[in-house]
Amino acid sequence: MTQNRQARFTSDRGAAIVEFGIVAPLLLMLLFGVVEFGLLFGKKLDVSQGAREGARLAAVNYQATTGSSGATQASEIVAATCQRMEVATNTTVTIDTSAGTSVGDLVTFTIESPAEPVTGVFDPWLSTRTLSSIVDVRLEQAATFAATTKEACP
Repeated sequence: MTQNRQARFTSDRGAAIVEFGIVAPLLLMLLFGVVEFGLLFGKKLDVSQGAREGARLAAVNYQATTGSSGATQASEIVAATCQRMEVATNTTVTIDTSAGTSVGDLVTFTIESPAEPVTGVFDPWLSTRTLSSIVDVRLEQAATFAATTKEACP
């Protein structure tokens, strides 16, 4: 009887499942981390590209409808910017013309979009984060659009 008990304690049976139980959560966390941060990096690139596109539209005084000006033209610039982005849900656009609206004046174009986690593993750390991009551009045409603050993408 003593020999069976000693054989049971020195046996390697079940060691693999215990090792797997220790290593599996770490491997899954690594896998979900690669997926999550890869998708967030892609979204950050999209937000940065959208800010550059929008700033360019502001610099050339973009008018989707001929003769539009003021808040209507600002909304057209925002809509055109959001159409050029892949992830425009819950995204806001700010156009700041406080430096002036003449040729050569700076316009600040800001895009903010929430970091929406996909896997749910990193929600406590990522759900409160916001991805943003700010681009300053000099006006090439006199601006006829109005400044706008946190206008949502249509």
